[in-house]
Amino acid sequence: MRDRVLGERYRLLASLGRGGMGSVWLAEDLVLRRRVALKELINDRGAQHLDQGRRRVVREARALARLDHPSIVSVYDVFVEDGDPWIVMEYVRGRSLAELIDDGPLDERSTARIGLRVLSALDAAHRADVLHRDVKPSNIIVTDGGKVFLVDFGVAHVSGATSVTASRAVLGTLEFLAPERLVGDDAGPPADLWSLGVTLYCALEGRTPFKRSGDRHVAATMWAILHAAPEPPRAGPELADAIMGLLQRDPAARPRADALASVLRSVAAPAPARPKGPLTAPVRVNGAPEPPAPPAPVVAPPANEAARPPRPPAAAIRDAIAGRDRALAARVLRALPVPQAAHAVAECEPRHMGELLDALAADLRAASSVMRGMPAARAAAAIPYMERTKAAAALSAMSAKEGAGILRLADQRVAADILSTFPPDIASRYLEVMSVQRACAVLNHVPPVITAALLRACADGRADQILQGLNSPVRTQVLRHANDA
Repeated sequence: MRDRVLGERYRLLASLGRGGMGSVWLAEDLVLRRRVALKELINDRGAQHLDQGRRRVVREARALARLDHPSIVSVYDVFVEDGDPWIVMEYVRGRSLAELIDDGPLDERSTARIGLRVLSALDAAHRADVLHRDVKPSNIIVTDGGKVFLVDFGVAHVSGATSVTASRAVLGTLEFLAPERLVGDDAGPPADLWSLGVTLYCALEGRTPFKRSGDRHVAATMWAILHAAPEPPRAGPELADAIMGLLQRDPAARPRADALASVLRSVAAPAPARPKGPLTAPVRVNGAPEPPAPPAPVVAPPANEAARPPRPPAAAIRDAIAGRDRALAARVLRALPVPQAAHAVAECEPRHMGELLDALAADLRAASSVMRGMPAARAAAAIPYMERTKAAAALSAMSAKEGAGILRLADQRVAADILSTFPPDIASRYLEVMSVQRACAVLNHVPPVITAALLRACADGRADQILQGLNSPVRTQVLRHANDA
């Protein structure tokens, strides 16, 4: 097929790969003497799929033609060859994010830079009523000059357009699909943001949070998307919290594009202490980063502290808390400064974190202080592995704002269990600092009799608003208990 001339104008030069619904070729525009990308339809599933595929190719071209953004490739032309439509697009020379991840996970700043540009492209698409529906690393191209492009709008949807999927099949790549798309609910821009969250997670970790393996990997992956609580990515709290926010199963609980852009911009910004100079290539990291060494003292310690033994190094702390003796580990953690103890716990796996915090809960103040010192996403990941009463006690020892900042990143059912365990006065304070959307999402899993009591105790005037936001069956039961009171 190479050297074939299509449309009396475009000479095929080389295959660039396969996309969602078609194969992409590098070609030469013989009229304008420039290189372009040509996308052809691939069909190996019969006449019905061929007809649907043809309409998708045209739809992709129309979707791209609506968009004008520096991170979205331009469409130059559409022509028909032997009955099949071809799209002529801007040729972007670079590597896919998937290829970059294959070289090793990206560092936080590189991940945030790429995420910021993809988010900007998605925001432009959403403002034009176009949903991408297949955001993933292989559909993101990074050029040698650092430009980022979101490509392959082959399964995109334009608001108001008729579906071309007669069987209501779910289009997209399973491990990146938002829960609402998986179950067939109406999906809007938050579904693309979920997929962006999975993509950023993959960039940092080298894997997606929901993909499962084994004989039943498809069913297992679907179950994970709908129910599993992913472990937070190994990143600073600002970026980790943002990604975990994107992976909230309630679309209304995911951050808005402007709020997410602010976080990504902050993480992507050069470190203030770095001297001015050319930007370096993205740094690759393999595995978890080593915690920073404690800074050297700039003044001599007071005389009465001169004999105090130095703080143990991070490796020694990890060894001390890694054993099965949780009581010993708790004593080690209590002997450390709170920031160092919090850092040591946050480095552990979620189950181990939960066990350590349970052991610390014998000293409620210590457990609460360590949880406050951890990145909120890491503390939230530990809660499912703690005894409910101990987790609730540690959270209740914080201010409602601090505790809610952790609980908002926990799975809705986990948050509901904790809220149900709190005394009513503490639970109502937590409710008052939650957004209405988050409060409704959590209360849908709280026993209705407790929800009725909490809404009666709610003093911020939002009780009726929260009540109306509950699922209809839950709201009916809550009203019945409220009337019985």
